[in-house]
Amino acid sequence: PHRFHQHHAGRQYPGTARCPTSIGIGSNALVHSVTELMERVLAIHREVKDSALVEEYIEGREFFVGVLGNSDPTAFPPGHLAEHQLTGNPVLVFFKPEGTELVVYHLEDAP
Repeated sequence: PHRFHQHHAGRQYPGTARCPTSIGIGSNALVHSVTELMERVLAIHREVKDSALVEEYIEGREFFVGVLGNSDPTAFPPGHLAEHQLTGNPVLVFFKPEGTELVVYHLEDAP
């Protein structure tokens, strides 16, 4: 059985509900009410058999940083999901630091 904790009752909407192992937020992750939130969480449980990560929605780009290891972790350069300017297809964009700036060093098709 699925249990919903009631602490989301005072949550600000819109919010997002997604599988914590996914990269990027799809349009179906955006929820505007407790009812939509519950429906989305149940869909995640049903479709991917995983827990749901619920967060407040913040307008803008979503960045991620991969970390490998436990006792001596290695952090990889930040990246984000973007739309290719020519094809319109989703791509993963990775950055590297140069001085005080982050510059693009790698693009690849998103999974």
